[in-house]
Amino acid sequence: MAVEQTKRYETLSNQCRSVLGSSDLTHLARSLPTPQGRGLIIKRIFVPPQPPPPPDGVDGDVANGHINTDNIPPPLKDELVIDQLSAVQIKPSHDALKKESDDLKGQIRQIQESLDTLLRIQQRSVDASLYNKANELQEDISMKRFDLKVAQIHLSAINAQKELFTHKLESESSAGRERKMSASSTASMKNKWLKAFKSLKTPPPEET
Repeated sequence: MAVEQTKRYETLSNQCRSVLGSSDLTHLARSLPTPQGRGLIIKRIFVPPQPPPPPDGVDGDVANGHINTDNIPPPLKDELVIDQLSAVQIKPSHDALKKESDDLKGQIRQIQESLDTLLRIQQRSVDASLYNKANELQEDISMKRFDLKVAQIHLSAINAQKELFTHKLESESSAGRERKMSASSTASMKNKWLKAFKSLKTPPPEET
């Protein structure tokens, strides 16, 4: 009886190991019936939103031959725009995101180590024919895998936000360096002109 049960569990475990989720999804997608009456999907190029056209005959729409473009939205870019009236500060926000990213990386490492430990214990249980224990561990393994995926998705979102703040921080620092360089060059130019004027000597009066 025990030998037959062992063989049955071994056969079941071999079948479970041979399962591939990607191939099952491929077979499922190919076996699904194609919907009838559906036309070809047309891909369109993205166009940024445009303001509604101004009404005809309104004063101020055209001035000196130029159309008023105050209401046209700015083009969309991969950059962070900080409202002057908001309480968002770039450097503290960047540091907070960096700290959260480091914490998530540590959490992911801990979850991965726990998952590897559970997988090793489960494999030893299967090798020792302790199938009930292996089945009990499967629920914990599934939960650890779920927690790992959630943490990885959260880390991706935090890294995307941190990248935006990093670009904004670098652009502001480069702009500050350019302002300092321009100010120093202006000051040096003023000093040169002052020295040039001081070096000028008044010509002696002509003799009559």
